[in-house]
Amino acid sequence: MQRPSKLAVAHSDRFRKVSTLYPRVVAEAYRGHGGIRRAARDTDAQVAKMVAAWERYNGAPVRNWRAIGAAERPPVPRRRPG
Repeated sequence: MQRPSKLAVAHSDRFRKVSTLYPRVVAEAYRGHGGIRRAARDTDAQVAKMVAAWERYNGAPVRNWRAIGAAERPPVPRRRPG
């Protein structure tokens, strides 16, 4: 079995901070547009714009990936005052 490249690991680590599904979506959106190498160079805002354009092009709703990621994570316990 082949080990993932450093680029692939960095891609996954960066975009899993948004959502567990986001690395795959970003890779799909960048297919034919420089791939994950270009996504690595782009800012988060540029990546989000590319993903939204890809979703629209494919007839999918443009999703709020940060909200999706927030819903995936367990709630942070609140501290009691005092």
